[in-house]
Amino acid sequence: MDKWKDNEEDWDTYLWKVLLSIRSMKKQSTGFTPENLVYGQNITLPSAWIAPEGEINIEDAVSERISYINTGLE
Repeated sequence: MDKWKDNEEDWDTYLWKVLLSIRSMKKQSTGFTPENLVYGQNITLPSAWIAPEGEINIEDAVSERISYINTGLE
């Protein structure tokens, strides 16, 4: 929030960070995060992302992702 005070012209570039923080915080009244209540799962924070090692074959990665999504839709 302090960054908004100093950067009134580009406050919107910080908005996603604030929303991510709010949506990932467990609320004392419910014991759940807003993300969990709305979508039934917790949000994956950028700090939990792990970059793959080595080179990535884009075609294989896209194919695997499509298979993963289709499995979830069945």
